[in-house]
This record gives sequence, structure tokens and C-alpha cells, in this order.
Amino acid sequence: MLFDEASEAVKFTGIVRDVTTRKMKIDQIIQLAHFDGLTGLANREFFRDQLKEAFARADRHGTLVALVFMDLNKFKPINDTYGHTYGDQVLMAVAQNMKKSIRSIELGISIGLSLYPQDASDIDELIHIADMAMYREKKSV
Repeated sequence: MLFDEASEAVKFTGIVRDVTTRKMKIDQIIQLAHFDGLTGLANREFFRDQLKEAFARADRHGTLVALVFMDLNKFKPINDTYGHTYGDQVLMAVAQNMKKSIRSIELGISIGLSLYPQDASDIDELIHIADMAMYREKKSV
């Protein structure tokens, strides 16, 4: 504010700054920090944070947390035969289908399941048990 001799406000000055680009860059950094750049699915760190919160809710409410581990069957031969670019396209298609609620995928998916707190009391053990269950299923295919 600028005032005249009678202490009356006569002008107002200020600075206006467009923060749209900065906000978009911050959003992009947050996206990259929490989600896979190829598939758009949550990354390991974001997954672990969400699992910690789920454990806390389960403890508070006396409920269970189910962890489902999935792996694509016969994916390695796709990468080996057609290359990683094609393999990336397959991963993106699977991710899109998962987002839309999978009905059928030609590749097939092996799933491993573990329950907190019955199977394990910490994240690493829960993940390990689900991972082992998934590999047992994968071997049976």
C-alpha cells in the first residue's frame, strides 16, 4: 500500500505469480515417486506404505489383511523371443486390464495369498509368504 500525505491509501502494488507449472511439476514428481512409469501401477514403496496403513487398521479394528501376489506365467519367453519393447507392451496391456478388472488374459496369472496377522506379523514375512505361495502355484501350471 502506498499512502498520500494524509495517510490515505492511494495505490496498491503487488506481485502475481503463476504457479501452475510448478504445481504440475510437483504432481509429476509425486506420481513418479509412487507409481511405476511404465504401467502406472503403484510401486514397491507406495505399496509398502499402503500395507503399513492396512496393518494399523487391521490392528485397530481386529480385522484381517489379505495380500495377493501375482506373476505372469510364460512372460520370460515373450521377452526372450520378441524383445523387451514388446514385453513392456504386454506389461502395459496387463496393467490396463487389471485396472479394468481382469476377465481373461491369455498369459495367465499365478496368485499367492497371505493373511495378516495369521500368517505373519510383519510386512517382509507377509510378502515372503505370499511370494512363496505364488511360486508354488506357478510351478503347478
